[in-house]
Amino acid sequence: MTTYAHHPSASTIVATWPTGAGSVADRVTRIPATCEGAGARHLAQALDRLSEHLWIAYTTPGTDGTDEPDAVRLAAILRRPNMPVGDLLRIAEDRRDEAAHTVGRLLAEIDDRGCREAVVREVEAECHAIRSAMAGDLTGRAQQAVTRIRRDVLTCQFTAAHALLHDVPMGSEFLFTEVEPVAASVAALEWLGAAVLVTARLDGSTSAVQLLAHAQLVSERDLRIAIAVLDHHVTNAEGVVRDLLQEALFAAAGYFVGSADENLDEDPQLHGGRAGSTVLDPAEPGRSLLEGIIQGIQSCFEVYLDETTARECPDPDPRLTGPHWAQQVRQRFDAELREVVQKARL
Repeated sequence: MTTYAHHPSASTIVATWPTGAGSVADRVTRIPATCEGAGARHLAQALDRLSEHLWIAYTTPGTDGTDEPDAVRLAAILRRPNMPVGDLLRIAEDRRDEAAHTVGRLLAEIDDRGCREAVVREVEAECHAIRSAMAGDLTGRAQQAVTRIRRDVLTCQFTAAHALLHDVPMGSEFLFTEVEPVAASVAALEWLGAAVLVTARLDGSTSAVQLLAHAQLVSERDLRIAIAVLDHHVTNAEGVVRDLLQEALFAAAGYFVGSADENLDEDPQLHGGRAGSTVLDPAEPGRSLLEGIIQGIQSCFEVYLDETTARECPDPDPRLTGPHWAQQVRQRFDAELREVVQKARL
């Protein structure tokens, strides 16, 4: 979501949003001198909450109350919010509408037409960004969707992720900045499967987990995430990604994670239960999962490089096995991955 802050020395409200590679900021409005610092901070806080409610339409599309945000209705609310009548205040049933009423009441207290209209334009821009993200266009402000966990997988985003992986099978920064993490992870998991298959032909491993355990030793990387996705009881890529992300979201919220047949009155440790356990980073589960899968592909290549070098260039002469050799082997590895994935998608 977009977050807001009061810039006291500049007397402004600024908006910031993540891009997958740092955040960007934009000036929202000037705060009149008559508005105290606390009032400006309350406005920023209320805009935070409104943005949070609006982005639910992107993360959980199709559920009750999560249709596309109506910028026209919200603008009308901001200009004419429900105001207290004596000790009574009418509360809107829709959480997004009520969040807008809260912002509108704060704007009424500030009582500055320029400030109010600037905030209206800001909320309209936020609604437009959400609609763009829901349509699969993650440019501009909608780019912040790359940090959010979406309930379903947009076909256009999944296709875009595959195209990026086809260009660079071992992953590029564009996977983290141009594609939402669920679609990117589902696509990357298919490429990880191809990397395991291609590498196992040389390594001789009898299972994906055995190969990744070997790759973990060769690359000296922590491949717990890659091992977890390939050793998961769910067989389809989207199901695996959703299970691991859901587990991370539960862990972040402090929920208990355990098997359905455990007696909740007993100590979960007696049955191997885990309280909020996850292999992902609960603070950034989407990025954590995608990074873990990409590391698995990269580590498979290191095994592939070692095995190819041992077979074709046993002479340790650095003139034969220098950077140019690794580049040649990588081109072969990439080509084999593309072939495997292409055949699997026919």
